[in-house]
Amino acid sequence: MLNKNYQAKANRAWSAAVTLRELINDKSKLYQNEAVEAIRASHGDEFIYQNQNGPAIDRHVLGDFEMFTQDEIVWAKAGQYWRYRRENDPTDRREVRF
Repeated sequence: MLNKNYQAKANRAWSAAVTLRELINDKSKLYQNEAVEAIRASHGDEFIYQNQNGPAIDRHVLGDFEMFTQDEIVWAKAGQYWRYRRENDPTDRREVRF
């Protein structure tokens, strides 16, 4: 039963990661707060938690998201958003300043 529950949660996390990818496709830039609200609206609070900065996305969802976007999407830490990788972004980093 434990494996079945784990697999079901993993499938839901993957689905939430796909939601993030679709939003970036539509917007080209996705702010953290927009991502949290989109996941909450489509998947409930299961993958949302509170940290010192406010609502955040579960690491399983982010891990899945990074797995299938690693070459094309970066996290702009200063602005708290994801965006498409630019030509001048370091190719060996997932996090950029802006």
